[in-house]
Amino acid sequence: MQINTACLRVVNTILHTPLHYCVLFITPSTMKAPTVRFVSIIAVDPFRDEVLLVKKTKGPKHLHGKITFPGGKIEEDDPSAAHAASRELLEEAGVEVPPFDLIHLTKRSNQEFSLDIFVAITNLNDAEPQAGEEEPVFKASLAETRLKSSQKNPDYVEDTSDLLEALYTVRQINRRLASVSLRSNPQKESPLPQRP
Repeated sequence: MQINTACLRVVNTILHTPLHYCVLFITPSTMKAPTVRFVSIIAVDPFRDEVLLVKKTKGPKHLHGKITFPGGKIEEDDPSAAHAASRELLEEAGVEVPPFDLIHLTKRSNQEFSLDIFVAITNLNDAEPQAGEEEPVFKASLAETRLKSSQKNPDYVEDTSDLLEALYTVRQINRRLASVSLRSNPQKESPLPQRP
């Protein structure tokens, strides 16, 4: 159900009374819930400056042959989108990241589908394609992927560049905050993880 705000304004104008005294007209919503829900995971290894990618061979036809981030459909038995993202990352790459360690970056949706995009900051050293996966994952240089996708390379899904740019900006902000924190309090240890 959705409150029809246009009706509220008309009633308010006619009655010349504050909105909170008006009767609420409720109409059925014209927006249907998305029929299919997906997750996508931007898995980044900050020590090796790598990102996990996949070349699509299934799913929406406009994505076939394009390079994007791993992910998949949210199953009925997934308690949340974060649980689905964690499961997909384990199934596709053998990388285990608990749902509570994933960072929800954004959500995109329309009447047909919704897509929750998560970031996993993790060690990708052991990431490898899992047996039986039709779309094998592969590791790539984060800087190189960012450059290629920003040049409107047709091999990449269109918003790959925007998502990596947002991630890069957040990383730069975190590095600057860490360096300011260290300069202002030199006794403190670095909040950044040390290279293995």
